[in-house]
Amino acid sequence: MVVNAIDQSYDPKNRLLHVVLADGSMSILTIYRTEGINAWSRQITDGAFRAVRTVGDNVYVIVQRAEGFYVERFESSLFLDCARAYTSVAPISTWSGTKGFSHIPSREVSVILDDIIRDDTMISSGTLHTDIAGTKVQAGLPFTSKIEPLPPSQLNFAGMQALRLVELKMRLFETSALTLDTGFGPRAIPLSGTILPPPETYLPRLSKDVAVRAYGWTSDLMNPLWSIEQSVPQPFTLLSVTASMKVSS
Repeated sequence: MVVNAIDQSYDPKNRLLHVVLADGSMSILTIYRTEGINAWSRQITDGAFRAVRTVGDNVYVIVQRAEGFYVERFESSLFLDCARAYTSVAPISTWSGTKGFSHIPSREVSVILDDIIRDDTMISSGTLHTDIAGTKVQAGLPFTSKIEPLPPSQLNFAGMQALRLVELKMRLFETSALTLDTGFGPRAIPLSGTILPPPETYLPRLSKDVAVRAYGWTSDLMNPLWSIEQSVPQPFTLLSVTASMKVSS
C-alpha cells in the first residue's frame, strides 16, 4: 500500500521531521545522527492531520475534526489532544467563558484537575463542570500511546524455533504510569512501592529503572515479545529497554 505525503516540516530544536499523509495520519522521523538513531513513529488523532508547519520553537498542525478545522500546537506540558488548560486564583468547579471549552462544545473529554486525573466529563455548551473545585484544570480528547519492539524473527539467531522472554529492564524518566504487556495482556506496573495507587490519586513523576519478569515460551516469531500501550494522560518517557531471553533451537 502506498500512502502519499501531502505536507512536511522539520523541527530542528527536537530533531523531528513531521510528515502529514493523505490518510490523515502523521509520520514522524526522529533524527539523532551522533547516536546513530533514525526512527519512525506514527501519530493518529480524533480527526485528520491536514498540514504542518514549524514556526520558531513551535510546531503547528491543521487538524480536521468533527467540529471543523483547528490550528493546534504541540505542547509537552499537555497530555491530551485538542486540549486547553487554565488556572484560577480561587478554587472553582465551573470552567466557562474565557476559561471555557467552546472549541469542543459538546464532547466527552478527559480531565486533569490539580494534577489528578478525574472521571471523563461531557462538555455542555462549551462549559466544563468538574466534580470538585480546583485551581488548575486541563481537559481534552484522550489518545493511546503504543511502543513495541521489532518481532523476534528479526533477531540473528540461527535455527531459532522458540523463544522465551525472561525479564525486561526499563529505564524511565519523569514517568507517572506504566502499562506493560509481556504476552498475557496489559497490566499496570506499580512505580512507587508494590501497591497500585487508587483512582483519582496524584501520580508522582519518577525517574528510575524498572525490572519486570516474564514467563512462557512462544514459537510465534512474527509478533513482538512485549508492548507498552496506555492512555493515562500523564508524563511518560522511556529511555531504554534491555530484554533477557532464552532461545530453543
